[in-house]
Amino acid sequence: MAVIDVKKTDLEKMVGKELSIERLEQEGSMLGILFERSGNSPSSLDRANASSSSSTDEDNKIAVEVEPNRPDLLSAEGVARALKGFFEIETGAVDYPVTGGDVTVTVDDSVEDVRPFIACARITGLELSETALNSLIQLQEKLTETYGRKREKIAIGLHDAAPLTDDITYKAVDPAYKFIPLGHDTELSMAEILEDHEKGKEYGWIVEDFEKYPLIVDSEETVLSFPPVINGVATAVTTETTDLFLDVTGTSKREVETALNILVAAAHERGGTIESVTVDGTELPDMERETHTVDPDYVRSISGLDDLSADGMAEQLETLNYGAHGEDGELQVEVPAYRADIMHDYDIIEDVVIGYGYDNLNEHIPDIATIGAQTQERVFTDKLRELMVGAGGLEVMTFILSNRDTLFGKMDRDDSEIVTMANPLTEDYAVVRNWLLPSLMEVLGNNQHNRYPQTVFEVGLCSQLSDDTATGAEDMRKLAYAAADRDVGFSDVRSVLQSLARWLGVELRVEEADHESFTENRCGTVYVDGHEAGIIGEISDSVSENWGLEEVDVAAFELDVETLRTASE
Repeated sequence: MAVIDVKKTDLEKMVGKELSIERLEQEGSMLGILFERSGNSPSSLDRANASSSSSTDEDNKIAVEVEPNRPDLLSAEGVARALKGFFEIETGAVDYPVTGGDVTVTVDDSVEDVRPFIACARITGLELSETALNSLIQLQEKLTETYGRKREKIAIGLHDAAPLTDDITYKAVDPAYKFIPLGHDTELSMAEILEDHEKGKEYGWIVEDFEKYPLIVDSEETVLSFPPVINGVATAVTTETTDLFLDVTGTSKREVETALNILVAAAHERGGTIESVTVDGTELPDMERETHTVDPDYVRSISGLDDLSADGMAEQLETLNYGAHGEDGELQVEVPAYRADIMHDYDIIEDVVIGYGYDNLNEHIPDIATIGAQTQERVFTDKLRELMVGAGGLEVMTFILSNRDTLFGKMDRDDSEIVTMANPLTEDYAVVRNWLLPSLMEVLGNNQHNRYPQTVFEVGLCSQLSDDTATGAEDMRKLAYAAADRDVGFSDVRSVLQSLARWLGVELRVEEADHESFTENRCGTVYVDGHEAGIIGEISDSVSENWGLEEVDVAAFELDVETLRTASE
């Protein structure tokens, strides 16, 4: 979830009334907006409530968490818009009239293989306070970091439109091209920006492999932006700016245009007038609402709101800023242009339920053949965990993905065929583990700074290749336990194993065995009710050294959970 800072007084000004802290906390979460508290100390909400007269700037701040599927809420403007509808201050769709503008953007063919899409708009007649300006800049940053995948998918430029001509070009140029970037007072080449500028170091990876870099300039070669890295200093926005030029570039046309709509809506709600920009023959932004026709019976069947009419559904949607009405037995829905998350009727149905209120839903047992309950395997697994905690073990939970060095190399075992990832993001997590003890050894190796003795256990999934399954692999659940201390040995973990067998009511037998990871003559195969269940022993000095555990001894066992469960029934 993304976190934004808003000022309570600013939010109240845009909503048009004083906001109850209790209502924000209780009802705001229904919209995917969480007004945070921190521990037992006074929350940002408490401080803001206690200082509605804004005694200090810090006291006036509210930290707001926003669900990742709602980028339109990543600003005070978006939050205020949503609250006005949900609190029924102003319901229904908000209109965003677009007047015709004179600015044109030519998209050169050179950007097609670099960063092909651009969308632009112009906002005029703004009166930007410091709070309003900071809010728009925060929206720019949060959109590019989350919705824009750290500027790779989309990047945004906010510009003072005053220095610009009406003819703008988006093109790709040689990295030797020079201009003065924000944060500098001298010219740098685009290649130098990637090497020396803070933003170049942070975002240069997105374009550094291309022979040419994207650039936005006007007809007099005034540089607006080197997307997705840095804007030019000539168009820096201040509180004196009255006209904004917005550009959004990226790799996805839909996301680029949606991000522009989100920005335009926020700027309009700050009092700006929207002017269109002609981008390669297309007038943008397109703030027209998209119309969906939804079957009310389908809404009722999915939501369980059996008595809600089409008009009632429309009423609920209007509290979430939709345009909606019932017509000829159908629900006509107009989706705001800034909503990036509406991809299916399910998304609209979810908003019907949000408007209705989850707290107002009636619980009932579904008309299905079964009733949900924990599986026998899960019940037994939870019992094992409780028993191991009772034996003094500290439970750990490690990743099922691992690597061959962890599973074989550091455990002194020969490599073998295991389940591997087709396209791993990193070699550290390229295979699926086939046993648990390496995971516990890694935990012990990473915790040498803590006091001994250390006793850890895990009940977790492993996987092995199998010709008997459709996928070619089968999962199995394992229990592993390891104790690390000076002079810990076989008898220490054997006593824990015997206690576990007694608690489960199973017959236990250990026969001497050899295993590469364990000390010779200090290792055994574990049998439960006559069935092979696992292994127990003292970890060899060589393996301990591989994990940096030369100063302590380690003893451990690993068991198959299904074998234990079957024997205990």
